[in-house]
Amino acid sequence: MAIYPDNANMIDRRPDRGFQISTRTNMSMFSSINGYERRKLRSRRLLRTYTFSYTSIDETRMNNIEDFFNARGGNFEAFSLDLSHFGLTGTSTVKFEGDLVREHVVDGNNNSWYNVSLVMVEV
Repeated sequence: MAIYPDNANMIDRRPDRGFQISTRTNMSMFSSINGYERRKLRSRRLLRTYTFSYTSIDETRMNNIEDFFNARGGNFEAFSLDLSHFGLTGTSTVKFEGDLVREHVVDGNNNSWYNVSLVMVEV
């Protein structure tokens, strides 16, 4: 993994367009041929989904996020997320959901910026 300067970490960088937390139940569902459904709860604890984005980050921070995403194998490996990054208390064990969405933006002065969107699911 590459070594980045101290200003490349995302500790001081909060999601600038806010964040969204949604919850769902962890259940299994079985549908029979006759159309009947049978549902069973795996856990009574609700699972949270965190959706957030960063805008106008430089290439060094973008590479840092991309390396972290690739080190976790995309949505394969779970990790601990410090919720103080969102202004909440506690930690949550999450994994990435879907792809890392990045958009390359070049302004009129040939400055290069990135917009990044992430979705994490509690496991």
